[in-house]
Amino acid sequence: MTTRFEQFADGLSERERETLFATVPVLIAWIGGADGVFDAAELDAAIDELIAGSTVLGDRFRHSMAAEEAFARIPEMVRAPDKLEFHGHLMRLRDIVREMPEDLAGEFRAFVLHLGLHIARASGSFLGLGDPINEDERLVLTRIVHALDIPVRDPRVRAALRLDGDDDDRGDGGGPEETLAR
Repeated sequence: MTTRFEQFADGLSERERETLFATVPVLIAWIGGADGVFDAAELDAAIDELIAGSTVLGDRFRHSMAAEEAFARIPEMVRAPDKLEFHGHLMRLRDIVREMPEDLAGEFRAFVLHLGLHIARASGSFLGLGDPINEDERLVLTRIVHALDIPVRDPRVRAALRLDGDDDDRGDGGGPEETLAR
């Protein structure tokens, strides 16, 4: 069965469609590998998100050529991250999300935030002590939140990402349409 995300993707250019379908593995690599290490706990979280991505977004987010190529490149993206590639992909994804119908964009943003938090929290603390999100992962997540205009209203998530000092406060009703990507 085709999802609304896949139906939306069918109306995109080939490059935009490839960018969208590669989102799950690319985000897994950039967030999980932000600190240069992709450990077993992050791998477990990545597998969970892979399954969720297929369920929520659709099978083509896992089984398209673009997704499969991006999954194959995860080790490379973790070992030698290309910041220009990251920025370019993120800006293309931002433009695609802005083209989505509002409800679809909201679901996508919520999925991306959940994926990012799940991966980042997978291996950051010992016995529940300390900050579960390391600074490198926090920076990548914050960039994604800003670029995709993801509203973060939960005070615990805002604190974890250290968003409470932001000059574009997403917690006081500022929605995606009111924020600018950084």
